[in-house]
Amino acid sequence: LYRPWFVRKVESLDGTLIREYGTEKIRSLALKERTLEHLRSALSEVVNSGAGTGGAAKSNLVAIAGKTGTAQVAEMRGAIVKSEQLSYLIRDHAWFVAYAPADNPEIAVATLVEHGGHGGAAAAPLAKKVIEKYFSLRAQPADGQQAGAQGETRAN
Repeated sequence: LYRPWFVRKVESLDGTLIREYGTEKIRSLALKERTLEHLRSALSEVVNSGAGTGGAAKSNLVAIAGKTGTAQVAEMRGAIVKSEQLSYLIRDHAWFVAYAPADNPEIAVATLVEHGGHGGAAAAPLAKKVIEKYFSLRAQPADGQQAGAQGETRAN
């Protein structure tokens, strides 16, 4: 397990590096590699198989793996009722946790939509947006640089 971080580095206004944060391993999981492979495969299938509850997080940009969840707010005692038919305050909370790329993760996201209903419908699409934004921003050049620019720039 690694310590999560939100800031990669801190720079002064002139671009001088003040502090850089790296990965920090906190501990290792006591799981067999075979067990981890099974978990990774199952989490990927939740999103990518077409039969999983997290299909709304499937992306054409990056392979996402995740798990949906629904936290019950009120017991309906055997009634089958759609979320939209319930008063807002008694609708279930929607959860989705995800990571990407599925085969070599570099970002993890947890989304919670209070009173959102089911995780796959309400929370999974939000996680997808966050993950896709992360990868699209990462692909953009840094300020002042152009993607694929070559050669020299000369003042006249």
